[in-house]
Amino acid sequence: MKKIFAFAAFAAMIFAAGSCQKNETIGGRGEACVTKFSVEMPQEAQTRTVSEGENVDVVYYEIWDEDFANILGKGVDAITGGRLEKEFVLVKNQIYNFIFWAQKGFESDAPFSWDNLKKIKIDYSKFTSNNKDCYDAFYSTAEDIVADGNTKKVYLTRPFAQLNFGASVMDTAVGEFTVESNTVTVKQVATVFDTILGKAANTQSELVDVTFTAEDGGLVQDETEDHKDLEVGSGKYYWVSMNYFLVPAETEANVVVNATFDTTLGTVSHSINSVPVQKNYRTNIVGDIFTNTSKFIIEVVPGFKEPDYIR
Repeated sequence: MKKIFAFAAFAAMIFAAGSCQKNETIGGRGEACVTKFSVEMPQEAQTRTVSEGENVDVVYYEIWDEDFANILGKGVDAITGGRLEKEFVLVKNQIYNFIFWAQKGFESDAPFSWDNLKKIKIDYSKFTSNNKDCYDAFYSTAEDIVADGNTKKVYLTRPFAQLNFGASVMDTAVGEFTVESNTVTVKQVATVFDTILGKAANTQSELVDVTFTAEDGGLVQDETEDHKDLEVGSGKYYWVSMNYFLVPAETEANVVVNATFDTTLGTVSHSINSVPVQKNYRTNIVGDIFTNTSKFIIEVVPGFKEPDYIR
């Protein structure tokens, strides 16, 4: 088993630049500071490749008081061209807390819900298009922000682990084959994410076994000529499965994974009892998964490219 831990978080930034003036303010009376936030998606997200957050198109936000006791303002804005600029009128020298949650804007059946953005609830039954990037999301909590007109910076990161299966070959002595469907079950994953603590809840009542099903099969990303789109170390693999879930720990844990792949030449199943997963990381399970039942490479790698940031 190969494990690589070199953290790289979601390369999105929020820059805040402000000016102070007399105006109506959020959260009280006094001299106001107009603070401008610029939310920027990473360049990788604009390439329209799988697993780089390209489906994220809205940002929800809440402004809290200094003690996280009262919400002073909230809203949602669309990201256009990978960038969102937003101005807030705050009371000069007052302290605020901001929570940001970025995701795809669902018209219905959204898998994410909340009473407020302190805790995000995940409904895995609504992850209905597995092997797609629709259910990726990102968050950040900017605490103790002083409305002083100075520039502020916040970085968004992914709350999920990503689990991938990759195959080194998709042919046998009797011919090539295709994946008609696949099912991946991950035992005891979290269903609630605490954005302030930056970790998922892990009490027993908040853990569930989740089964991700790709009924149409196929590959995660199959527009390239050779279809080997999953890079692990110096090798490339056919990317046959991709799923997101909350890690039942502050950052990393070991989970049980069962996978079944139905192909045109038969069904292959694997059970792996200790798969390392980590928040904002990818775990890649690769090898001859269709022709060899035991030999795998399991690699845990950063979820995003440079630059590297940690919450």
